[in-house]
Amino acid sequence: MKSPSDWNEEDLKELIRLQQEENVILDFKRAESLDGAEKKKTEISKDVSAFANSAGGTIVYGIAESKTQPHFAEELSPVDPKKWPKEWLEQIVNSRIQPRISGILINPISLTGAYAGLCAYVVCIPQSETAHQASDHRYYKRFNFESVPMEDYEIRQTMGRTARAAYGIKVEPSQVSERNGIKTFQLNCVIQNTSELLGRDVSAVIFLPDHIILQPDDYRITIEGASYSRIPGTWIQSSRDKGTAIDLHPVTPYRVFFERELRFGLSLPPSHLRVFIRVYDQFGLAQTTRVLLATPNLEIVSSEQLPQVGSSRHAGISPF
Repeated sequence: MKSPSDWNEEDLKELIRLQQEENVILDFKRAESLDGAEKKKTEISKDVSAFANSAGGTIVYGIAESKTQPHFAEELSPVDPKKWPKEWLEQIVNSRIQPRISGILINPISLTGAYAGLCAYVVCIPQSETAHQASDHRYYKRFNFESVPMEDYEIRQTMGRTARAAYGIKVEPSQVSERNGIKTFQLNCVIQNTSELLGRDVSAVIFLPDHIILQPDDYRITIEGASYSRIPGTWIQSSRDKGTAIDLHPVTPYRVFFERELRFGLSLPPSHLRVFIRVYDQFGLAQTTRVLLATPNLEIVSSEQLPQVGSSRHAGISPF
């Protein structure tokens, strides 16, 4: 589908026909969401700032969700542009979010037929280079289908986007073996610099549920109500010259090995295993990433950087 900034009425109808589901970069709002009430204005500032603080995205004011299948596009919910003009929405966004978000575009789509004279507003929000505060003096992010308050560490990470290198993480199982109904394995990850800034001295620590680690670390924390233990990673360089490690260019992927073995029973039904990876570089903590694995096949279901969340719909991570 073309860019939301170029959508027209047919594109909105296509979203409805396909029963498009909301996600971290797409949100549907009924016409009633645009209102002069203070509470509604605050909600607008929360939703728009949450997208900017996360991965950017699109809010469609003018599509109603299904009542039987929440978060799925069901029908048009047209906006009266005479009562709530585009300029009014722009003024709410620009005056109630601090600092002002650069690059927001509002695409007004005129409707026809039974809705002639009415419209929908497609608000295109870029990912910002800093954190933005809503009119209730809080900072929000997109999570699942909601705008939720950000933790202090998430705000700090978001504000440091332009001052820190960013990384992409690929997790791989290795040394998988089976014996007596128990599968053991290790996890490795490849860390790739994905930003204009260059990161050096990159390392990683992985946090996993205690019960699957053969030799848990004494350092334990609580994440999402469960006890997690850490495994520090050991990174190696892929090139060596006469036994001496060569200093690699900082955009060369780092391969990190988590050496302790993990285990789970093959008799267990397939389930999702959440692991959390902290990446460090010469500046300190660079990012925290949630990785969702499907066991017992060890398939990588999804990976999301916090607070720049991806498409995972799972519970949030407590600060650690």
